[in-house]
This record gives sequence, structure tokens and C-alpha cells, in this order.
Amino acid sequence: VLIDRVARVTRGSTFAVGWALANIIHLLNQTNGDLAFPVSWLNLMVALWVLGRPTSAHRLAGLAAAQLLDTVWLAPFVPDHQVLAAFVNIAILGGYFALRRPNSSDELLARVAPGARILLLIAYGAAALAKYNSDFLEPLRSCAAFVADNATYGLTDAESPLAQVHIWGTLVIESLVPVLLLIRRTRRWGVIFAAAFHFVVSLSPAISVADFTYLLWPLFGLFLPSRDMQEIGRRVVEAWRGNASVNRYDRVPRWVFAGLFSVVLLIAASSGPTVFLFVWLFTTFFGLWLLLTAIRVLRELPAQVEPIGPLHPGQILLALAMLILVLGPYLGFGTSSRFTMFSGLRTEGPGTNHLFLPSVHLIDSQNEALVVVWSN
Repeated sequence: VLIDRVARVTRGSTFAVGWALANIIHLLNQTNGDLAFPVSWLNLMVALWVLGRPTSAHRLAGLAAAQLLDTVWLAPFVPDHQVLAAFVNIAILGGYFALRRPNSSDELLARVAPGARILLLIAYGAAALAKYNSDFLEPLRSCAAFVADNATYGLTDAESPLAQVHIWGTLVIESLVPVLLLIRRTRRWGVIFAAAFHFVVSLSPAISVADFTYLLWPLFGLFLPSRDMQEIGRRVVEAWRGNASVNRYDRVPRWVFAGLFSVVLLIAASSGPTVFLFVWLFTTFFGLWLLLTAIRVLRELPAQVEPIGPLHPGQILLALAMLILVLGPYLGFGTSSRFTMFSGLRTEGPGTNHLFLPSVHLIDSQNEALVVVWSN
């Protein structure tokens, strides 16, 4: 009911729906429904507003502005995926004003897509690169072994032979993703490979990374031809509109549903586990359906490949800024919000645990480090 009843499903509207859903899942997953800040409620309301008319470039730009405001509010300790979203949102706003406030989200996305693709490749490549360190490869200290242990509720602990499988599997897969997306011949199915990997990573309710997965999915979709992305969106909306329960309430104004959703969220906020269970169920079952739909579309439609695309001057500056940010840990500017999550990378103190990248401290904030030797 929230999705536009009239407009034709397009690549732009498909991306807008994905971007709005990613924002809603991020907000609920990070807070378990307890949106303590007014800017978070604003962010949520604008995301619902986008779902009401995803063909509107004005609404997509409004969401980009609301997300940026939320990111600034939380700075400097912002989750890595929110940093990536912030860069993409700057690209969206830059494209919106460069095109003199276009009406169509398709027109806006055509301008933004090349820059968003490059931003994703840089951020994802940096996350993979950070894992090439001695601690990540050591089962007793590896983040991969720790995550696998938690995700399987202790079935594959650090001393299990499967720990090495998780470590090397993660390293190989994350290294392959940007390569597959870059190469024209592998790009189309590379999207499915990357999306499936992150779906599996976020499958366990014991680890809360569904917000990262759902942020990446619409960005992965930008590497597909317009026809493929549009067809995926069309099939999802067609199934949604074909549902009898949805059609029964089709005449109810969308703002009523948005208001009811907010009221339910306010009530559920007093029970974090309720919101957590809702997010996990939605991201798991809807995510599986979406992934299977994408696979069917790519199997049925003849292969097409689109270029990464030329970057506009503003997008080149954004890409350089992202590159400087991800190099920060190796230049002495810290590892927080720099795509080193779940890597175990250490660049503080007199040395680094990276296998081949040195740590050159341009400033002294990382010169000294406190090492925990033992704790109870």
C-alpha cells in the first residue's frame, strides 16, 4: 500500500525503495525501535515518505538530506555502513542540484550511479584489504572466528577446524567481490555472488548486521543493467499488488499507514526484543525472496552489461575523499568509521599487524596504545 499505485516501476524507483528500506532497517536495527533523537524520527518519516512515491527525485533527495543530518548528529562514532551511506547521499544531493532539481528519480539516479559505484568499490575494497593482517588469520584472535562462533551459538569456536574455513573463506570472498564487480564479464553474476554472501552473513539472529546487508543491496543493484534492476523491482511490486490483503486496503491514504506504523513503533520501543524479532524476520524472509527473484531475472533475461560510467567532477572529489578516509588507519588517523570493521586491524603504537601495508603516523594520536594483557 505504501508503494506508488500508479507510476511504472523503473530503475530509479526500485533504487529509491531499496534505499528507503535500508534506512528504516538501519534505524530499527541500531536502536531496537528506541529512536531517542528527533533527527532519527525525521529520518524514519522521510523514508516512509519516499516509499509513498519512489519515482520522485525530490523525495529521494529529502531522504539523502535527512540521513546526512542523522550521520552528523551521531558523529564522530558512526557505523561504517552509515559512512558509506553518507558519501552516497552527498552524491545524491550533488546530482539533485547539478540537474536543477529534476522530478524523476530515474534522471537523478542516472547522474548518481557512476559515483555511487566507485564509492562502493573503494569502501568494500578497503574493508577487504584491512583483513590482510596477522590477527585476522589467527583463529584465537580472528574476528571471522569470533563472528562464526557467535552466529552458530558456539558450534564453531576458534579451536574448531571450521574456524580456518571461516577465516579464509571470508578473506577470499570479500577480496573477490570488488574484482567481480569491476570485470565486465563477471559483473552481472558478481552482484548475485556479493548479495548472497551478505545475506548468509546476516542470516543468524545472534549477530545484528542486517542493516549493512540491506544498505549494500541497492548499491550492488547499480552494477546491473537498467533492464535487470527494473524487472526485479517490477516482479516484487507485482507480487505485492497481487496480494488480496493489500488490495483490500488500497483506498486508505498512505499517510494513515505511516502514522499507524509510527504509533506501533512507539509502543514496541518499550520492548526491544519485539522490534529485533520483527527486523530479523522481515530481513530474512523478504531478503530470501528478493534474492531468489533476482536470480530468476538474471537467468531468464539475456545478458547485458553496462559500463561503470564516467564520473562528474564532484563525484571525482567524493571518490578522492573516500580514498583518503580509507587510507586513514595507515596514516595514523585511527580506525574508527574507516571500513576496518570485523578485521582486527591494529595500526596504533610502534608497529602494525598488517601483512604488507606499513603504518606511517602523520600525527601522534596513535603513537601510544594501551594493550589489555589479561582480564576476568
